[in-house]
Amino acid sequence: MEAETRTNKKKQERREGKTSLKQVRGQSGKLAQDLHELSKPTKLSAEDEHLNKYIRAQICDGDPMAQYISEKALKNNPPAWPVYQAPACVPILFGIPPGYR
Repeated sequence: MEAETRTNKKKQERREGKTSLKQVRGQSGKLAQDLHELSKPTKLSAEDEHLNKYIRAQICDGDPMAQYISEKALKNNPPAWPVYQAPACVPILFGIPPGYR
């Protein structure tokens, strides 16, 4: 009996060691999202706000408004790091702009 519990515990530890914390969170997040989708009715309707938001958030290839939408999103949510604001300088290796210290 104890031998079985030890082997089961070792197998469980090996399984946990093979996956990272990020993978586990991703799987649990996907599972929660799938369960949420399963709770919805199977019939689609035009009034489904969640589905409408999801479809509108996707950017398709060849979309003429894709560039405008991405620029608008960047303007509403500026990057976390400040961008260097100075006169143009000599290009650095690989086109990496100078930054703050």
